[in-house]
Amino acid sequence: MRRFWSIAAAALLGAALVADASCQTLNLGRPAPPRLDTFTYAKDLAGVLEREVAQRVAAEADAGEMARIALRAGTNLRILAADLLTLGDAAGHEGSVAIVTGLTLAQGREQVDESLSAVLAAARDATAANAPQARRAIESLRTFNEDIRSLRELLRTPSASSIDEHLPILLAPLATALSAFHGQEGANHWVSSSLIRPAANMAGGASASARGVNTIDELRGRAVAAALREETRGIVVTVLDILEQGQEFAEFRPRVEAYRALLTRLFDLCDALSHAAWMEETSRQAYDARIHEALALFQDRAARDRGEALLRRFESSRLIIERITLLSQINRDRPNIRPLAAALIAGEQLLDNPALADTGREQMAKLRLVLDRMIAWRELRRGEVRGEHRTLATRLEREYRDAEASLLKEIERITADPRAISDPAFTSVMANQAQYLEDVIRLEKIPRWIDQIRSLRPGAVERFTAQTRKMAQWLLEPARRDEAILAMTQYEQQAGLFLSMPFESNLRAGGEDAALVTGGLHDRLAREIDAQRQRWADGWALGNAGSDAAKRLLLLFRLTQAMADSAEVARLGGDAGPLNAWAAWEAAPRAIAPAVHDVPNRLRLATRAALEGNERELASQLTRIDQDAAMAKIVGRLAMVVGPALQGLPGGSVGIIGQCAARPREDAFMLSKRVELAHLCRYALEEHFARTNNRESVARECSAYLNGLAAELLDSLGERTTPIPTLLGFDGTDPEGRG
Repeated sequence: MRRFWSIAAAALLGAALVADASCQTLNLGRPAPPRLDTFTYAKDLAGVLEREVAQRVAAEADAGEMARIALRAGTNLRILAADLLTLGDAAGHEGSVAIVTGLTLAQGREQVDESLSAVLAAARDATAANAPQARRAIESLRTFNEDIRSLRELLRTPSASSIDEHLPILLAPLATALSAFHGQEGANHWVSSSLIRPAANMAGGASASARGVNTIDELRGRAVAAALREETRGIVVTVLDILEQGQEFAEFRPRVEAYRALLTRLFDLCDALSHAAWMEETSRQAYDARIHEALALFQDRAARDRGEALLRRFESSRLIIERITLLSQINRDRPNIRPLAAALIAGEQLLDNPALADTGREQMAKLRLVLDRMIAWRELRRGEVRGEHRTLATRLEREYRDAEASLLKEIERITADPRAISDPAFTSVMANQAQYLEDVIRLEKIPRWIDQIRSLRPGAVERFTAQTRKMAQWLLEPARRDEAILAMTQYEQQAGLFLSMPFESNLRAGGEDAALVTGGLHDRLAREIDAQRQRWADGWALGNAGSDAAKRLLLLFRLTQAMADSAEVARLGGDAGPLNAWAAWEAAPRAIAPAVHDVPNRLRLATRAALEGNERELASQLTRIDQDAAMAKIVGRLAMVVGPALQGLPGGSVGIIGQCAARPREDAFMLSKRVELAHLCRYALEEHFARTNNRESVARECSAYLNGLAAELLDSLGERTTPIPTLLGFDGTDPEGRG
């Protein structure tokens, strides 16, 4: 009875925590989904699993009780995998998440079988050192088998939200058995965005907080140290006791982790309040009351949703309080924080009123934006703007200060009348603050730009300085401001791409990977990059943002990026298998290998074209790689970006079940692209299956779709490079920078 209640509770409460990430972005350039016939890889694999199930059921008849439990667990794993594959296949294009999840279980079934055999052997041997763990594992396997029999029907739809809600419940006892036997704690294989290296500027994943989530022991320590009412502290202790008990059940662990995150953020707010010396006592008491109310609601199962909502709201409060505290402690240009503090309290009061909550959220969001700009202004190293740019910088600084003073007055007005937040006057002064801050930031970058040109072409510095002077002067001329911003943005973008290229260090080191993709021409290619950089510096010195050298360097950037991707795939042995530890991915090596086979040869042809100055052929080869080998590129890019974060995850049977037994984290990397990633994995297998069975038309459709979708995902990972534009005023017609 207790077991049934816990499963039912997990199913009901889990639904509130899971966001459906199955939404897709509309991309009119993506090929239509392949038209698969009735003979699909998913259906074929489901048939294989069903035949294995029949064989295993026959074997179970002659087995003893413990052997029957272990055999049945492996059988039930196959039943689950076949159910998911069949469910996804019947749903057509919308079934990819279900198919890839089923594929994960199917591809890992033999490793799970090995673990189950080891569990059985240890449980039978009373002298085995791990016999107690094995017998406990057998009991968990018994529960797993019972749950599959009674709750298998929960998996009725192939949507990501349904799978996330129900599959962890079904797999929890199996995960517990394997973890207990191997002495290896399971982990969430949805990689947190906070673990992804910053270079992976992927928009699809949620931004992660730099702060970690406290353990229950850490939360107990923070509860003792926090300035809480004693009755509030008592509620926290009770909640932590409940969470500690819940951690013992695998099906509750994801929810416990989510609740630990909420309590971590709560204590972060308490810390922020303890440092807010500027806050009036009445406001502090109001926060104490809100904290108590939130925890009391959270403790009450019937009101838990309201308590969670209030706890989540505290994150916005904390961010604003911390920013006001920082401004109150800055010595240089310390602002009047009274209007900011009053706006915070007014925003909280609006949020307390359901009828005005939307206005409150808008006010809090804009207040945080204003505070971020105020802090950014004070953190600028304005003294680094040198020489003739200094006069202009001084003028812009004065304009910024005036805009900020006007903005603080407007904040006082919207605090008194929240409806004024939509007034054009307030919008205008916010825009002024942003504009003058951005302009000063642009000026602050100019000395670094000049140093960059000096490092490439010392003789070009004087003329380039004249061009930067023209850019700076045009910032304050309304008729030319847009051209100045475009030129400064274009320089910064080009410098970011061209001054340090992907794979460049490999070319200069001259290893086997560089020789493979260049045909032994890596030294010459490195020298060509150097020569084009010098010509690029000359172009900017002559006021030409779109020089031939800039266009050539853009092609060389695309070439070296493709080399970096190819080298990463080669390092993996042409296999995307290591990515399979990531919950968002599952692909068979045989399905990915054809996509990577032809890339090195095309890269060698592209290298030769680059060295011969044949831009047409270079562009043609790069386009062919983009069109025909985008799948290979996405595998390499994901391996570089996600691979390091996968290294500490459990492997073997614990890792396989762990991939499917945990709901996605809120900050999971590429969560919003989950369905697209599932499409990639699924149709790569279907393409290979179609070619193997001489269904070339289906294979071609799959290939076209895969490369189009992979190219779209590469754009999300920062792949897109736009053509070099011709800029009015910076098109080479004003080499002296006189404007």
